Amino acid sequence: MSDNEELKPQMLYTVNDAASMLTISRAHLYQLMSRNEIKYLKIGRSTRFTQKQLTDFVAKASKKADALHKRNTFTVK
Repeated sequence: MSDNEELKPQMLYTVNDAASMLTISRAHLYQLMSRNEIKYLKIGRSTRFTQKQLTDFVAKASKKADALHKRNTFTVK
């Protein structure tokens, strides 16, 4: 691979790529997909993810975790 190819941004990620980027297993990613918790593209029989879809999923999961944390936080007076 030449230096120019290494600098090109990747537009689509495979299931393996996405699972690795999210640091989850492929099985967990497929569960998220089946529950419609993460958006994805089907190109023929191939499943692909855009950077935005992965970023949106992380943002949504982070927001959900923050809300859960706030709900479970107790204040002592």
